Amino acid sequence: MDGLILIGLIIAILAAVSPILAIIAIVFAQRVKYQLFQQNQRILSLEQTLKRYQDREINQQTELSPPETIVASEKPQQYQSASEELSHYSNELEPLPTAPPVLNSQVTEEVPQQQFQPTVDVNRVVQPLNNVGHPSNNKVSGQNNEVVPLFSHFFSWIWKGNPLAKIGILLLFFGIAYLLKFSIQNNMLSPQVRLIASAVACLVLLGVGWYLRHKKSLFALILQGGSIGCFYITVFAAFKLYTMLPYSMAFVAMILICAASILLALLQRAISLAVLASLGGYLAPILLSTGGGNHILLFSYYLMLSIAILVISVWQAWRPLNLVGMFMTYAVALLWGVQYYQIDYYVSSQLFLIANLIVFNVLTQLFALRYPHEKQLVVDYTLLLVPPFISMAMQCAISWQISFAPAFSALLLGLLYLLAGLRIHKRYAVVGKNLALGNIIIGIGFVTLAIPLALTYEWTSILWSVEGLLLLYYGFSQQNKKLIVIGPWLISVSALILLAGFSFNIWSRTSTYLVPVLLAACFSAGAIFHVKRGTSENYKVLSYAFLILGLMIWIVWLPVITDILSWSGESESFIIMALVIISAWLWRMLAIKTDWVPLLLCQSFIWLIGYYYLALDFINDQNPMGRGDGSLIWPVMLGSSILFVIHAQKARNIWLQRILHGATFWLILAFIATQVNWFVAILPWGMNELGYFIYVMAITLTILVMYWLQSQKMPPMKRNGIIYWYSFLPVIVVLIGLSFIANFEDGKLTFWNYVPLINPLDEAGLFSIASLLLMRRGLIQKLKKIREFDLWIIRGLGFSAIVLSGVWFNGIIIRIISDFAEINWNVDALFNSRLVQTVLSISWSLVALGFMIFASIKQNRMSWFLGAGIFACVIAKLFLVDIYGQDGLSRAISFIVVAVLILVVGYFSPLPPKTAQHKGTNEVEDEAN
Repeated sequence: MDGLILIGLIIAILAAVSPILAIIAIVFAQRVKYQLFQQNQRILSLEQTLKRYQDREINQQTELSPPETIVASEKPQQYQSASEELSHYSNELEPLPTAPPVLNSQVTEEVPQQQFQPTVDVNRVVQPLNNVGHPSNNKVSGQNNEVVPLFSHFFSWIWKGNPLAKIGILLLFFGIAYLLKFSIQNNMLSPQVRLIASAVACLVLLGVGWYLRHKKSLFALILQGGSIGCFYITVFAAFKLYTMLPYSMAFVAMILICAASILLALLQRAISLAVLASLGGYLAPILLSTGGGNHILLFSYYLMLSIAILVISVWQAWRPLNLVGMFMTYAVALLWGVQYYQIDYYVSSQLFLIANLIVFNVLTQLFALRYPHEKQLVVDYTLLLVPPFISMAMQCAISWQISFAPAFSALLLGLLYLLAGLRIHKRYAVVGKNLALGNIIIGIGFVTLAIPLALTYEWTSILWSVEGLLLLYYGFSQQNKKLIVIGPWLISVSALILLAGFSFNIWSRTSTYLVPVLLAACFSAGAIFHVKRGTSENYKVLSYAFLILGLMIWIVWLPVITDILSWSGESESFIIMALVIISAWLWRMLAIKTDWVPLLLCQSFIWLIGYYYLALDFINDQNPMGRGDGSLIWPVMLGSSILFVIHAQKARNIWLQRILHGATFWLILAFIATQVNWFVAILPWGMNELGYFIYVMAITLTILVMYWLQSQKMPPMKRNGIIYWYSFLPVIVVLIGLSFIANFEDGKLTFWNYVPLINPLDEAGLFSIASLLLMRRGLIQKLKKIREFDLWIIRGLGFSAIVLSGVWFNGIIIRIISDFAEINWNVDALFNSRLVQTVLSISWSLVALGFMIFASIKQNRMSWFLGAGIFACVIAKLFLVDIYGQDGLSRAISFIVVAVLILVVGYFSPLPPKTAQHKGTNEVEDEAN
């Protein structure tokens, strides 16, 4: 019953006080309009005066006369330049959507005086802009409303203005308290007398303070604040100590004191009275608590106080008052929740949380609108950030037993703040940018929080990455450094969460399908930082970091998704190569669009994976095109590589273009080699010579195709022929090695007798020599300027062709003798054969004779010395090899034939003169050039 009486009293008080407040507000608004009109008139007059004296100053400067300097003759007061005042009042006169604009200041005595230095020289004292009896609304008077910490503001309030009066009133409190305590201990006064004396003293202080409000406004406010505090203590003592007042009456008395104090604060624009009144209002239920109150009544009362502060903010932007209301509301709510909350109170608690959250969000917007500003609305981030986070913590505490309740609460709260931020941005697009952004960030934060509260860590990671990318893009588009920091941080956290979870649990099938979203976020973030690398050196490092992070996730994800998508063991290679090709194309498109060379290099994975599977097929003698449906991926891979080469000029990097050409060429060569190796592997037994022939023919045909493309000036040999010739040099080394190894074969195929020159082995050697000479010719034709390195390569090819010719010629001779004389095909038998050694000596001599006759005809000393060198080898062979292990007839024949050939050379081909030698050397150099 007492509760109903109390509620009725509150309603009656509100009904009685509301019209009074409305009348006061109307009168106050009229007074403000009149003051604004007067101020504008003074401003216009001052503008005209300043302009007149500026013109006079200009005229004086033209007449070369120094300007006069006038010093103010009166006591310095608070002044502003006319331009600043005009801009300030023009801001105040702008129509606001929530409430009509009013003046925003405190009592002028609370503001430290500053001296004004005129910006131009004038010849009279500028009159103050404010009336003596009314508080000003300039920016100086708003200094006490700066957004500073609450405790700093309290100590600043203590020591500024009139600290002696403030300390005196505090000491008066202690003195009266000790006096009352002494009277109680000695039973000197009855409780009724004590309470009446205290009330009378409060009224006297209040009356004196009200009387001095114009003469000594700061001193008057101190007295009024002290009287209000005494009123609170008196009511508290009457209820708690002496039980002379019932609970409902004491509560109503404190409400009346609070309302009267707020009314006095509004009439005098005194923040100290407002803070003191609100503190008393919030502490009243705590001081008067009996331990068994109704929580609905308690929080309804607190909600009423919060709404009262909201109403006050329509006229005055007092940050300390806002913070007092916020901290007291949530502090009491936390204390009550820890001790008394039950599941039955869920609905009522929800309603109070929502209501207070709305009140303080609106209060933040009102503070921003009412606080003096020039370019941006001032945002109280404490008032903006603390209520939603404390409310969300309380919500999680009371709803953790309900499935998905915290997640949906966070999502709903985030959406509400997002809507509030978008509305503010739409209505105050320029000045409300920071306020809108603050609401949007809070909304995004709670939407982000809802994800882990409802989903697994995999989904959380993926969705956070998308959110981080959006924040990063929006941050760069709006030039907001906070979002630029939050976005990458969110992407990095999401990626690390996903990678950390992989070592403990295999990713689920659904989340594995969505990992490309995280990959896109990482690579896109890296691309954004790469594009913006010119604005900060750190952005380049971040671009590399996100590239590495994306590649790590891609490498981990590739085998997992392959295991999910594969339908057989052979299909795994097909799926991996398909994924690599798709990834390479996406990387290439993003890299070319953003001119990001490191990302473009990532397409090299297409060659690495190609080399890997071709190497496996080569080692296992398998056909890469023999896997059924899986073989179709190779034309796609080779075609993609060729397209990369065709569009290599888009990379705008010469070394990258060369890498693309070389890598693609080697991929094609590796594919051809694997195909040829498989074909050779399936040859029947006894067909080794045919296998060598197939290898050599494949190399020879490749050289022929390259030379033909170059002669026809067709791509890619037209512009990049040097790259392809030099890339082919390792294959030439393999060709030379194959030719040497092939000469160890006897040349006899299964069911096929050896026929000199008309057999695969001899033809393979001949084609090898032709390939070397053709490559040498093609390289010489493509070189525009021969460097020392190029000259060594050309000489090496020529020397290799000569050596290979000798090996090929000796192999044919030895195979003919072995087949004709039926000598076993092994090293010992052939070396110890007298016939073989004799025929070799005679054959070498004939070759030397041919070189020296050619030298005599062409007058080329180089060819002559080559023939002489062969003769020297023959003579050395005669005395080191042929002289031992042979009968007399074979030895004689060898010596006689060689001697006769040397004599013939001496007669027909003496050493050519040096002049001819110089000419031959020039011809060789001309050919090389």
